[in-house]
Amino acid sequence: MGAVSPTCIETLMQPPTDNSNATTCNVCGTQFYPLWNLMYPGNMFSAKCSYVSKLVPLLEYRTKMAEIVDATSTNVEKGDDFQNPGLWRHDMYKHHYREDRLGITGLERYSNEQWIGSHPSIRPCDLMGVNTKLVPHAKFFRRKKRLLEQSVASPAPGALLGGGNWFRFDKEVFQDKGVRHSGLEPPFEYFLTPGILYRFYKIYGIFPERDSWIWEYYPEGTAWRKKLFESVFFANGTLDESRVW
Repeated sequence: MGAVSPTCIETLMQPPTDNSNATTCNVCGTQFYPLWNLMYPGNMFSAKCSYVSKLVPLLEYRTKMAEIVDATSTNVEKGDDFQNPGLWRHDMYKHHYREDRLGITGLERYSNEQWIGSHPSIRPCDLMGVNTKLVPHAKFFRRKKRLLEQSVASPAPGALLGGGNWFRFDKEVFQDKGVRHSGLEPPFEYFLTPGILYRFYKIYGIFPERDSWIWEYYPEGTAWRKKLFESVFFANGTLDESRVW
C-alpha cells in the first residue's frame, strides 16, 4: 500500500517487542476510525502485505457489504421512527442514517475506504496519539501536514468511545441504548460490538483472536468473546448462527 509517512513505515517494520504478535501494528495511518466501520478516512494508510493478503478482493467486499446492509436494515430508510427495529438497531447514528446512509454503512464508493479495516486480525496504529476527539473530515484534512510530520505512531484507537467528542456519534444514546444493545440479547446495535462481529463473520467466516484489542475496546466485548469461544454455539466446529444473532 502507498506509504502515509516514514513514521508509519518504520512502525510497520519494527519487530515485536515481546512474544505477543498483538503488540505490533499491521496497518498505520493518519487517524483510525473505530466507527462507523473500522477505517482510515481518505484511504491514507500503509499496511503490511501479510495483512492485506488476508482481505477479500475489493469488489467482493463491496458486494458482501451490500448484502450485509440489506440483511440488517430495518424500515428506517422508509421513514420509520426506529420504534420497531427488529433484530438490529442503528441508534448510534440514527440522526445521520437517512442523510448519509451510504457513507455510514460503507456502501458503493465508501466501501473502498472501509475495505482496509474489514479483517478481524487488524491491529491499527495512527499518528494521533491519545486523542479525545474523532476529528471531522474537513478539520482532519486541514491538520494533515502536521499529522504527517509526527515522529511516533501509537496503537489505535487512542481514546475510549465513552470519552471525548466523537464525530456524529450520539454520546448520550451510546451511554443509554448503545451499551445496552451491545449485549447478548436482541435488538443488537449494528455500529457497536454485535454488528462489528457480525460483519467480520459474514465477510470472512471468523472472529478476532482471543487477544485482539477489539474485545476490550467495545462495549460488552468480553461477554461476546466468552459467548463465542466458551459456549456451545459451535457444533462440530461450525457456528450455529441462529443462536448468536
